[in-house]
Amino acid sequence: MAIAELALESLGGTLDSPISDDERRKYGEPIRDELRDRIRSAIRKRRLLNTILAPLALLFWVTCVPLLLLAAFLLWLFFLPFELWDSYKAWRKAG
Repeated sequence: MAIAELALESLGGTLDSPISDDERRKYGEPIRDELRDRIRSAIRKRRLLNTILAPLALLFWVTCVPLLLLAAFLLWLFFLPFELWDSYKAWRKAG
């Protein structure tokens, strides 16, 4: 909670109760260079991973979706004669 209060205070807000000096020393320090470097390194690794995964996702989409559509079409073709036969029987019975 102290972190949020410090952030709001730094944006110009006022607090109902003051923040203790211990919390101010513990959480009020600016981001150090080593933390900034770790964050940049993590972002760089994530970009590299996204660069690798994006083409794989596109390849999956391009190959698997048409295969699923083809499977659905083949199932429809398989059941079509049965549906036509049932329709024919119903037509003959009604007529």
